[in-house]
Order: sequence, then C-alpha cells, then structure tokens
Amino acid sequence: MLLAAALGLKGDIGKAKTALTEAFRIRPDFNSFARLHDYVTWGNRRFRDLCASTIDVGLRRAGMPDN
Repeated sequence: MLLAAALGLKGDIGKAKTALTEAFRIRPDFNSFARLHDYVTWGNRRFRDLCASTIDVGLRRAGMPDN
C-alpha cells in the first residue's frame, strides 16, 4: 500500500494502480479507506494529519475506494 501511495503521489498512476491491486491481493481486508482507517488507530493527531496529506492522497490517486 505504501508503494501505491508513493507512486500515486509521484504521479505514476498506472504503476500505483498495479501496486494497489497487489496490495489488495495480499491484504484483502484493507480494500477501502474505511477498513484501513478502522485498523490504523495508533498515532497522535499530527501523525494522522500527515497520513491524510500524504499517504491518503497517494492512495486516492491510485484508486483506493472510500467504502
């Protein structure tokens, strides 16, 4: 997932989508933002804000669904 996020942030959307598809194959239980955020409950407010402005942006560009 982090590879998909990084590629999405970089703008390499085709590779980001491929990496996200592979991440879903490996961890099908994290197939949406809702399910991922239910799992990732650690970290303080600053950590979650940084994730929202980087990792989540990249995953959104890669095609990660909300639900």
